Amino acid sequence: MNGIDIQPSMLLWQKLYEAAEIKVRNGNHKAKDTIKSLERMKEACDDIISGKAKDKAVEAKHSASLFFKRQASPETIMNYCKKVLGYPGPHSVTIRNNREWLSYIEARNDEANSNTRPSRPSNHQKEINKALDRIGLMDDRDLLWREIEIGRKAQAELNVIRHFLTQLAPINLDKLKDGRLDIESIRSASVGLDIKSRRTVNGLVARLTDNEFLGPFELAFNGKSVQMSYGPRSNFINMDEIVLLKRLVGIADTDGERGDDPEPVA
Repeated sequence: MNGIDIQPSMLLWQKLYEAAEIKVRNGNHKAKDTIKSLERMKEACDDIISGKAKDKAVEAKHSASLFFKRQASPETIMNYCKKVLGYPGPHSVTIRNNREWLSYIEARNDEANSNTRPSRPSNHQKEINKALDRIGLMDDRDLLWREIEIGRKAQAELNVIRHFLTQLAPINLDKLKDGRLDIESIRSASVGLDIKSRRTVNGLVARLTDNEFLGPFELAFNGKSVQMSYGPRSNFINMDEIVLLKRLVGIADTDGERGDDPEPVA
């Protein structure tokens, strides 16, 4: 009796694929393109990580230098799909704009780097298999085995969630495990901008809420919005737009209306 491990990346890919299939069944024909892109992305990851991409690139008379490291990325996937396999996509920009697709690629690389092989049971799995084989009644053995497989699948799903949450900068997994992380902390989590981009957006928020800076432009921040400081005092930037900018860099107003000066990004 052999156990079956479900890799987090495969579980995530299946969920993305099934979600696209549901959209197609509901009449969203554009989701058919999503399904094709998911299939091509998986094929590219399979070949790039296994080393087949390098050989196929040589056969197709294209440069194989991008595939020597056997690391999947939006750029290597796009180049492989378009130049080697002859597919129209997916484009690297499309992949980068989809957090779940990026999480899938990162999980594939992580699994490859840790040398996991789902087809080969670990010593722990072998011990479980032997213990199950010692159970005399077949029905009892099958019942316990099904429960173990349910637990393994749940663990794989947990790994996917944990991997996704670690991509959100303000998320503290220790607080999450202890039940001390509320939903507002997750909602206000950074969208994953790099440090330089976060500083740029943070600086923009600081200027938009600084009346000394806005004064020469005949604009003023009234605690809710940026508006003209004369005439009809029309809004230049609405409150919800300022809140969105703050969320991009992980700044949250406690009452949703107060325009406090943002803390500098470390």
